[in-house]
Amino acid sequence: MTLEFRSHYDWLVLGDHPAGLFSLALLSSMGKSCLWLPLDEKPLGSFYSKSGQCFDPESSYQLGISNSSRYPGVLSQTLSDLNYSFEKRFHPDGALQVLTNRLRIDCDLNTLEFLKVLEQELGEEGLSQLELASAIEQVEPFIHSFWKSYPEKFLAQKHKPKSSIKLYEDAFFSEFYSSKNGIKSWASNKNKVSHLNDDLKGSYGDFLTGVFNGVTQLHDQDPRLFELLHLLCLSKTGGILRGGMTRFRAFLKQVAIDHGATILDQASCRRVFVDHQKLIGVQVAGLGKMISVNHGLLSGPIQKLIDLFHFSGKSDLSLVKKPLKPQGVKLTLALTVKTHGVSPGVKRRLIWKEKNAPAIEFEFADPIDYYYKQKGLKFLFIRSVVPFSHHSLNRESQRVFLLRMLKKTQDIFPFIGNHIVRIFPNVTKDQKTEVYNELKEAFPFSCLEQVPHQLCVYDEKGLGSETGIEGLSLASNESYPELSSLGGFVAVMEVLSQFTRKSKVLHSLSHRNTSEVFLND
Repeated sequence: MTLEFRSHYDWLVLGDHPAGLFSLALLSSMGKSCLWLPLDEKPLGSFYSKSGQCFDPESSYQLGISNSSRYPGVLSQTLSDLNYSFEKRFHPDGALQVLTNRLRIDCDLNTLEFLKVLEQELGEEGLSQLELASAIEQVEPFIHSFWKSYPEKFLAQKHKPKSSIKLYEDAFFSEFYSSKNGIKSWASNKNKVSHLNDDLKGSYGDFLTGVFNGVTQLHDQDPRLFELLHLLCLSKTGGILRGGMTRFRAFLKQVAIDHGATILDQASCRRVFVDHQKLIGVQVAGLGKMISVNHGLLSGPIQKLIDLFHFSGKSDLSLVKKPLKPQGVKLTLALTVKTHGVSPGVKRRLIWKEKNAPAIEFEFADPIDYYYKQKGLKFLFIRSVVPFSHHSLNRESQRVFLLRMLKKTQDIFPFIGNHIVRIFPNVTKDQKTEVYNELKEAFPFSCLEQVPHQLCVYDEKGLGSETGIEGLSLASNESYPELSSLGGFVAVMEVLSQFTRKSKVLHSLSHRNTSEVFLND
């Protein structure tokens, strides 16, 4: 097969994080020459196992895709500006439901309905003590207003730009710290769930931590209250992607292709050339010549990039940012169940949280979203996190962990056990050799270095949008893990905002001038 591409591109994306593909769609729509190259020979994605079970290792939950007038999501709004309807690509009823031993609360309701549900579950006195109602009422308009006008705020900085997280935190504390009544505990950067009094912590601690785990997909057992409040409000813009992240990536690639971007699915990046600490180009495997670029965006693990660097001139690898150290690895158990085995009132996505245990995510999917047409069935993807350690890669350890997840599933949904059609990996088999073979099929990594970055869980502060190489930015799970699935997209907004002459990057694309200069030519 002959690969056709130019010798020079305005914009290069390395890796398959949706944020990088999102940038391709934006810039190619504005007439910029764009190139995408994979970093992995076999990118992560959903697939059908040898036993016929659909297996999706990634959560389908994405912040920023709501198209409601009250809580507009920045992603759906931007794609709408490009004349691409996003309405049919996510489930409007796919937001978050949190379950604990004491509570069951839907977080996708509008503010008044959500507070009514909280009052029913917590009681008027409990809700008053928690101060959550006052906090949401005061903070929610500010949060949605901040992110709606974020690009303008980022560009308005006169000196060295702050990171997105720092910019938000400074604005938040300036607005709310010790200046509003009734939310002092939620407007401190020190207060955590563990700082609540014993009665509140015992009754609502698991719920609050479950909300945090559900929105961020992190597994912090003791999140800061102001971060939790922020993400609870942002969750109103979230939803479940039909067909998961795999179909979302394919959609973004197609948008970019429609606008002339070069997508080299079958190629791979062999070298990244850096001269005097500045990106100058890349080499595609199998080709001798370098492709020069104006600007590059790493949309995958920074360690992978370090392995590809080829330095010349006065370049220093020590100036490149160090990769984040993962704290956990996501493991998935996939089931096909009969629809009538799913209890009424169960949402598409639930988070189960109990004290001193990792949260469990339950995601019910329509088979048609994964191109499976048989009726009367549901796919159920059960996900949780194990420590990022060699022990977690041991097949017997994985078998035991998934068996525990299956038992907990049957405890939470007592009727589902009699309606299971398929399980993958089928950890209930008697022959461990057969189980281990299915575990290898589901998790084909045998050492920590091989764990796909999409399955890594980071609990430390992110790296932002800079790599330490001029002309090469970062938008991946390592950028802002604190912002969950929106983190990579916020990093993209940072990068694009720095290369625009007009501030309304994400809200005026439908009125754009195609001669507008996005990149430093």
